[in-house]
Amino acid sequence: MSESYLVGTGRYLPGRIVGNDFFEGKILKKFDAQGNVQKEVLCTTAWIQENMGIETRRYADENETVHSMGSVAVAMALDQGHIPASDLDGILASTVTSERRFPSTACEIQRLLGIVPEREFFSCDLGAACAGYVAGLNVAHHLLQGNYHALAVVGVEKLSGITDFSDANAPLFGDGAGASILVSP
Repeated sequence: MSESYLVGTGRYLPGRIVGNDFFEGKILKKFDAQGNVQKEVLCTTAWIQENMGIETRRYADENETVHSMGSVAVAMALDQGHIPASDLDGILASTVTSERRFPSTACEIQRLLGIVPEREFFSCDLGAACAGYVAGLNVAHHLLQGNYHALAVVGVEKLSGITDFSDANAPLFGDGAGASILVSP
């Protein structure tokens, strides 16, 4: 199998930093496989750090969307890789928190980056949740073995908008975007 190269990375982190004190004193529920409450936990900063290793997470504001966060991350990755957006052959966006089903988040990122392709170009979303970014890198690598030369992969989530804050897993989730530009040799 041929190689592909990662030439640039980018990120977007919302400005709102949420510490563990946000959850302090809340009763959080642990659920079994059937969705029934298995037990309740009094949440403390120490409990979160001991069980999850997390001190802070980022939450997006209402005006920050998955496609706006993703476009900043991709633009940064393009800049770092010295690749003009017009040289991209496609965008793979991994998200489970898109604001709408159509157009895809990747298409919205393409629009925000001002990419109006004059040749074959694709933008598509992958919905693989936690494994989405890695799945996107794998798909991009395989596509680069064919006729594609430069692809953007972005993992982006706005989980604060869908998180059940009474769930014991809630402190795990935050918002943000990470992107990479992969090219064929």
